[in-house]
Amino acid sequence: LEQSRPPAPGGTFAGRFELIALLGRGGMGEVWWARDRTLGRQAALKLFPREDLSERARERIRREVAVARDLSHPGLVRYYDIHEDAGRLGLSMERVEGESLQTVLDRDGPLPEERVRGVRAALAAALAHLHGHGIVHRDVKPSNLLLNLDGRVYLADLGLVRGLDEQARLTRTEMVVGTPVYMSPEQIRAGRLTPASDLYSLGVTVFQLL
Repeated sequence: LEQSRPPAPGGTFAGRFELIALLGRGGMGEVWWARDRTLGRQAALKLFPREDLSERARERIRREVAVARDLSHPGLVRYYDIHEDAGRLGLSMERVEGESLQTVLDRDGPLPEERVRGVRAALAAALAHLHGHGIVHRDVKPSNLLLNLDGRVYLADLGLVRGLDEQARLTRTEMVVGTPVYMSPEQIRAGRLTPASDLYSLGVTVFQLL
């Protein structure tokens, strides 16, 4: 993508992805619905801001993809690969056709208790898979839970995942990341995180859904 030409529907990225529609925008960049011309499939393409391409940022993205590729669970969004175009980095992922639970909450209000039980069970299973691989998600919240057209729940956005054995090497500043209202007390205080930290965020999420 030329620096003077921001992403737009009908544009392309890395000579491979046709941009169809913008799915969302946040502090970590934009997520586009795209068609992968090489493999003939649809994908979600996360495009990172150009100014967020420091070596530390690139390493974070590489870690995100490396971690996600080793995971295989029906409740986790699949990650494909890293791509680059004119200095801008992109990350291709499975496209979940549907909407986030935050969108559902904002539009419809609290969910029925029976439906929340299903969401809780699906999210707990996905987190158990992460924790079984020694990984803490660190950012469990309704906007990171995607609901497909069949009502299946996916846990998305592994950008803040951290291995339990990595934490001793982190500074306090690096530890305090996430969404404050969903953080466990130890995460707010930049303490050592465990699977219980994600379960705290799961509890807050369930409370919000109800």
